[in-house]
Amino acid sequence: MRVLLTRPIDDSQLVAKMLRDKNITVHVAPLMQIKYLPHPEIEVDRYQAVIFTSAYGVRAYHSNHFDKNKHFYVVGQRTAKIAQNLDLNKITSTNCDVKKLSEKIITELNPKDGPLLYLSGVHVAGNLTEALQRAGFNIDRESAYEAIMETHFANETKKLIKSGSFDYIPFYSPRSAIIFERLIESSALQNTLSSVTALCLSHNVEKELDKTRWKQILVAKKPTQEDLFNLMGLTL
Repeated sequence: MRVLLTRPIDDSQLVAKMLRDKNITVHVAPLMQIKYLPHPEIEVDRYQAVIFTSAYGVRAYHSNHFDKNKHFYVVGQRTAKIAQNLDLNKITSTNCDVKKLSEKIITELNPKDGPLLYLSGVHVAGNLTEALQRAGFNIDRESAYEAIMETHFANETKKLIKSGSFDYIPFYSPRSAIIFERLIESSALQNTLSSVTALCLSHNVEKELDKTRWKQILVAKKPTQEDLFNLMGLTL
């Protein structure tokens, strides 16, 4: 089994280790690089809770030495684990998506108790902010980092794709699928994916892939990494 990982380098290296421990051949070729953004002074005390939808938001919060004793809402087990490792205290997590997270926040918090702070990337998927605003919450979204897209495949990656060296390529976000498709086009590799299965974290990711290119496109039952790799018959 041969897998191409395209997430930012830190995420890909963690998954690569788990896969290699199972004797799976892995090549890492990040489609995006993470750039942390300088922050204006944020008055964290005025917020009743802080929201993260990625580990990058957690790291940005921690690097600014903000209050660790807020109530934190996060998406995903890995993001929650990183928050715990960085000594953030009251953490509420959902292992699904931003829709489930917004529903949990709406159920557990009262808009009258104060605004919410959402530390996100410049580009976000889902409509977390809108959903919470419709429920009466004041929410401030601050861009803590930017995922900068790669403009080309490295030569080694290009050669491996062209030679049919991969069985699976997992995609975690619509943006990563869009970038991959663009790079396939610009590298003239449109006809090289007929033996490759694309693994999608959600149907929103699936929509961004050209279905004519692939052997097949599979979608995880739930938007979790565990369910994504279950599509390969693996338990991570």
